[in-house]
Amino acid sequence: MHKGLKVGCHSLLALALAIMTSIPALTQTITGSITGLVTDQSGAVVAGAKVTATNVLTGVVTPTVTNPSGIYSLRFLQIGQY
Repeated sequence: MHKGLKVGCHSLLALALAIMTSIPALTQTITGSITGLVTDQSGAVVAGAKVTATNVLTGVVTPTVTNPSGIYSLRFLQIGQY
């Protein structure tokens, strides 16, 4: 009886370890993002500025526009060089 309990405990421990080590894999993504601030020569923010990111390998162009605070965010970009 003691041996069966030990085997069950080892199985439960192995299952818990497998679940804990797989959680980081579920949180990984296959996309990236670029965020920034557009300012002019005087340092003032530029609202409504057109910003584009071009993937060097694929040529895919992703456009966006800065918000009233001059901030832009390009999200869900394929991993690569821009």
